Amino acid sequence: MAQGISHRRDSPERSLGRPAQSARRSWCRPFGSATANRGARTTESTGAPWLCWLALAVLSGTFLSAPAQAQEAVRQLAEEARNPIVVSIVVEGNQRFSDEQLVSGLGQLLNEPLDEQAVAEGIDALWISFHVAAQVSFRPVPGGIELLLTVEEVSADFEPRFIGNVNVSERKLYEWAGLERGVELYMNRVPHARERLVEQYRQHGYYFADVRVVSSNDQDGLPGVLPDVIFEIREGPVVRVEEVIIEGNQSMPDTGALFWKDGLRSLSKLETGTESYFTAWIPFYRPKFNPEDLAADLVAMRNVYRDQGWLDAVVELDRLEFNTARDRVTVVITIDEGLPYNVGSLDIEVVELVEDPR
Repeated sequence: MAQGISHRRDSPERSLGRPAQSARRSWCRPFGSATANRGARTTESTGAPWLCWLALAVLSGTFLSAPAQAQEAVRQLAEEARNPIVVSIVVEGNQRFSDEQLVSGLGQLLNEPLDEQAVAEGIDALWISFHVAAQVSFRPVPGGIELLLTVEEVSADFEPRFIGNVNVSERKLYEWAGLERGVELYMNRVPHARERLVEQYRQHGYYFADVRVVSSNDQDGLPGVLPDVIFEIREGPVVRVEEVIIEGNQSMPDTGALFWKDGLRSLSKLETGTESYFTAWIPFYRPKFNPEDLAADLVAMRNVYRDQGWLDAVVELDRLEFNTARDRVTVVITIDEGLPYNVGSLDIEVVELVEDPR
């Protein structure tokens, strides 16, 4: 059985260090466990430890005559046991990427001592560069060890499709989803692309827009068959703000117009339903409804109240009133001001900074 470093990139547990210790123990034993090939039975030798030292002395030609050279040979043997030579790397599970690409990404050199740190970093690099979840194990072979690199490739679609879009072009959808034509869309990124599409649609006034992934899996898991990702879009109407009604605002009523505005709307720089200087002169024009702008407006109004001393003021969205065609909305905001706080007294205390003698 394969032993030693076993670590999956997509798992939070990194077990690279602990299995490597067992590998060192097997190498330090004079006739430790050895597997002829993967899946074959494992045999254990019962040779006495002194035989190892005897063989070492005979092979070095220094038995009972050159203890210094024998000690050096022992030191080299111990060093090889701690850092066995990687004589080969076998790759399994790859379909789109070649053995050479994955071995190069792993970073472990052939005919060099095992570098556990490089292997751990290589597993991360394989995920970043190739989007493959990697696991590495090893087994003793003549002359060193053989690494087994097992990978699981994340499926990808090179041409995701969009259906149902009427008012937004496909080029704009690619931009909204953060995709590029001809660049693979990995399956683990599909939910993120969908969320971006929904977010962008609503930021542009499509409050009722919905995006559904109707096909995202490869065909029965057949090797070499890429998945087909299709985003089904229901745009709905562009919703515009008919009016913003603020109820309960007694202390900071809205007054004035254009550059002479004052009150809560002006102080909070209300975005929802506010026309720009250029669009204010267009008859029947209404700004698009953006839920993110509304959420930011509620926070800004709360901050205005707190800055003016109403620390307990509550500003909340009460309701959204849509017309029959669902292309106009009236935003109703309710405010519970509470009582303002006044500063009763202010005390200033001077302290002397003393350095710690330690």
